[in-house]
Amino acid sequence: MDPDIPASKTRVSRKAHRKVKTGCRTCKVRRVRCDEGFPACYRCVSIGRICDGYGIWGGGGAIHNKSSQITEAQRTRPSAAPTQAKILVPLMPSTQASLRQGPNISTEEQEYLEWFIHGTSVHTPRIFTAHCWSPLILQATVHSPMTLQALLAISAAHKRKVLDPANRARDGELPDAQEIFLLKQHGRAMKSMQKLLKSDSTTSSSNLSLILIMCGLFVLLERVRGQYEAACLHLSLGLPITAQLAQTSTSGVIDDKLDSFFSRMKDHLIVFGKRKNPAETDASAAKVAPAWRFTSPTDAERHLDMLIDESILTVEQHRTISKTAEASRALLQTEHSYHLAGFDSWYLAYEATVAEERSQSTTEDAKAWAQLRQRYLVGRSMADGHKC
Repeated sequence: MDPDIPASKTRVSRKAHRKVKTGCRTCKVRRVRCDEGFPACYRCVSIGRICDGYGIWGGGGAIHNKSSQITEAQRTRPSAAPTQAKILVPLMPSTQASLRQGPNISTEEQEYLEWFIHGTSVHTPRIFTAHCWSPLILQATVHSPMTLQALLAISAAHKRKVLDPANRARDGELPDAQEIFLLKQHGRAMKSMQKLLKSDSTTSSSNLSLILIMCGLFVLLERVRGQYEAACLHLSLGLPITAQLAQTSTSGVIDDKLDSFFSRMKDHLIVFGKRKNPAETDASAAKVAPAWRFTSPTDAERHLDMLIDESILTVEQHRTISKTAEASRALLQTEHSYHLAGFDSWYLAYEATVAEERSQSTTEDAKAWAQLRQRYLVGRSMADGHKC
């Protein structure tokens, strides 16, 4: 170094490195080198960023266990597969989420947990579209094993619905490994739920919130399985708890979101029950007094998109299933009727929301609501025209 040149003026040369074009989408956008860990890269996970992954399923790295990041050296040397792993859960749904350890889970449970994170919670059928579910459920799994068990059961049911729709209806058949896993997790969650209901601390605000979350998870589980009568039973248990929780809880935001979820499911299942009766007509849905309301045109649009996507998926699955799989085809037919009821309940909530906000709506809001109505008419017509 030249002694006449100040140290602050000295230019430090950077080591040249090869540009990588195969990294995750997040690292590509940030223009940094990606370690290409799977299912989410360690660079994103280590700083709390959401890893957008490599393929259509994405990453979601802030939710991942660091032990799932496999380096090139680990790929080349044999090692025994771990029997247990730790859940690392983000406390808040943000890119700066911190990680904390949850309960020990088996390798099989870890696989279904990752399916839930990358599939069930973000892809069609999008049963977790309400933005309270993802952070709420993942946080609850840290302290409540029964919440984790219910979540894993939903993940197993969703995986079968997406990957193996022809074998969903298994009445009279011996359960396979996936069905055994689902039933085992469901049974454990139900047993823990019954113990909680019988305990002396049931009426506490925290336990009421947990019971309400479990009721919601059981409703979603039976919905994915196509067992709508069972979903109604769980819904009937959760509805009075929402009223009780409103009087005792001070958490506010989460309770309001759960209350909105139960109101939506109540309207949906009531309309579905009317559609199942051959004596009822489509006009009978208008007799339902809707409890569900939209918070904004964006909220209404999100739920309408969900209905359209699920209806399309059901029709596509029905076309690919063999005609010999009569039970599964009948189940898809019932689901199609359920989706049509969803369109009806959506429109009831739409009319009720617009009527209440008409005097306060801006010109832009009025245009947005009018455009949503047109989208609804097109989506409803498409769903009604594609009979399963």
